[in-house]
Amino acid sequence: MYRKKLWIGAIALVLVIGLLIWRPWLSSELNQRLVKVTKGSFETYISAVGELQAQKAMDISVPEVSFRREIDIWAIKIMDIVEEGKIVKKGDHVATL
Repeated sequence: MYRKKLWIGAIALVLVIGLLIWRPWLSSELNQRLVKVTKGSFETYISAVGELQAQKAMDISVPEVSFRREIDIWAIKIMDIVEEGKIVKKGDHVATL
């Protein structure tokens, strides 16, 4: 049993060393690309996926007192909330819980 494990380990070591010497992922032929340069206008298009956030955006959180066990926070329902993207001022109605 010990000799079998020794042989498997030796074969695995030889394979790893062989891969490190050969290194097919660093082939110089794959890294070289020849392109014919032509004169003309250069155009580029950029697209991105994500979210935008306003410069003066503010996170609204519930008070710490609502995290107590006596208060069943999961029973609170949102009755009314301002539409996303609407500009509000200080003191404006934002949500009704």
